[in-house]
Amino acid sequence: MDATGNIYVADRNNHRIQVFDSQGNFLLKFGSYGYGDGQFGGPGGVALDASGNIIVSEYRAVSTISRQPDSAIYCSDSTVRMSAVD
Repeated sequence: MDATGNIYVADRNNHRIQVFDSQGNFLLKFGSYGYGDGQFGGPGGVALDASGNIIVSEYRAVSTISRQPDSAIYCSDSTVRMSAVD
């Protein structure tokens, strides 16, 4: 859960992270299957640190994702824009 009460869920079978508000309403998702920046291979857990970075544990690695004030999520060298998509 982040500072605003949003809940982050690792969606293992779809290789992404989903975010819901405190009422359970879907807000956004990010990530896809693969081996590149912003991609996951079966994420199994997600946590946030005190700085708001998102830590994702997955089958093959642990990824640290930095969320910046411009509402972008930075994964290594590339950017995955946060957006509400279904």
